[in-house]
Amino acid sequence: MNLDRVHPAELLLHEMAGLTDLAFRAEEAEVVGVHFQAGETRKREQAQHQRRRERRRRAADDGRA
Repeated sequence: MNLDRVHPAELLLHEMAGLTDLAFRAEEAEVVGVHFQAGETRKREQAQHQRRRERRRRAADDGRA
């Protein structure tokens, strides 16, 4: 979360809830990590689909499709 884009009231709520800056950054890192994992999963799935397409194409070229 970019602190420049966070509404001041949200920052106040975090402060009132007793969240330390370290906890706030840990929460932010967790969100970033989830997005990173989703991106890696998407890349892996796209690579699998590409390999399947290539296999089908090669099979069709060999007359086995």
